[in-house]
Amino acid sequence: MDKLQLANKVMNPKYLPTVPAEVCKYGKNEVEEICKWLGAEGETDGLIDSNRMVKDNLQFKMVLKHMKGRTLKVVCQEIISSFQDMFPDYVVLAKYILTAPVTSVACERCFSIQNRLKT
Repeated sequence: MDKLQLANKVMNPKYLPTVPAEVCKYGKNEVEEICKWLGAEGETDGLIDSNRMVKDNLQFKMVLKHMKGRTLKVVCQEIISSFQDMFPDYVVLAKYILTAPVTSVACERCFSIQNRLKT
């Protein structure tokens, strides 16, 4: 859930500050945490290029600024469909947001059904 909150803070335009000086600083720590989580560690290949994601952060925030007022779901869908080449690392993050379950209720229901079927 912590990872989902980090992703929400980076991708959701409602949290983006309106003051230009604050926009530059906004979300840097969250992007660094996401890079640690999805980036390459040691000998394993990551899902994202951490250096590129950090480098593209300011430009991404400028694009996000123009999406103010849209829901997180709509923003993620638009990032995936329109900015695949420009922000591939943020596309990975958007896909994660759209596919991550917010709760484990559905999974727990499936286990309950499975246990009933087994008996």
